[in-house]
Amino acid sequence: MFDNKPVDITVECDAVPVAEVVTAQDNCDLDVDVTYNEIKTDGNCPDSYTLTRTWIAIDNCGNATTHVQKVTVEDTTPPVFDNKPVDITVECDAVPVAEVVTAQDNCDLDVDVTYNEIKTDGSCPDSYTLTRTGLRLIIVETQRPMCRK
Repeated sequence: MFDNKPVDITVECDAVPVAEVVTAQDNCDLDVDVTYNEIKTDGNCPDSYTLTRTWIAIDNCGNATTHVQKVTVEDTTPPVFDNKPVDITVECDAVPVAEVVTAQDNCDLDVDVTYNEIKTDGSCPDSYTLTRTGLRLIIVETQRPMCRK
């Protein structure tokens, strides 16, 4: 009979506990051998998987009992930007290049940051909005000549 039986759990990928030390008792054997094995089954992404932890207690006569714990590991926390750009308004001849944006993640040490840029025309050719994912640039022509209607 096991003294302690770890229960099935679901954890975030950066909080996987180490396997518990499981002990067992027997009515005749004072020193029950407990073996441990762990199998990792991949999930739908590198930071989501299942650990199947198995403990087997065997007494001197070969009687055995088994306990299995399933540890479901998930990555449910999104990355966090290190340097998220702010919205700005600039002159049409001063449009900055897209900033290099980086991010941190609790499970992924190499976060890919990409951006998309969409141009939305304004009221004249030199007045428009560039929307870069996470950043919005409003480009306006404020010097003469002004737009004609």
